[in-house]
Amino acid sequence: MIMELTAVEQVIETEIANGLTQKQVALTYALGLLSSWPTDWARVNNAILSRWPKGLNRVKEMAWKLVEEKRKQTSANTTDVPAGGGS
Repeated sequence: MIMELTAVEQVIETEIANGLTQKQVALTYALGLLSSWPTDWARVNNAILSRWPKGLNRVKEMAWKLVEEKRKQTSANTTDVPAGGGS
């Protein structure tokens, strides 16, 4: 089976081309931030700026808020489990 990997840059460019909202693009941006996949952030940011000349900071703020929420969830989930697995 051949799998095609799609880079964050391509996904965001496609989302923008298909008329997705800043909030929707911010979710993908956040996933990219959480990923270990190499991302050309200049390309991503330029794509966002091309669509929303004043929207890059807004998209980044939404994305980082989502990243922080995910980190808090992950942290809470690891601290809620008692030693020994809770059995």
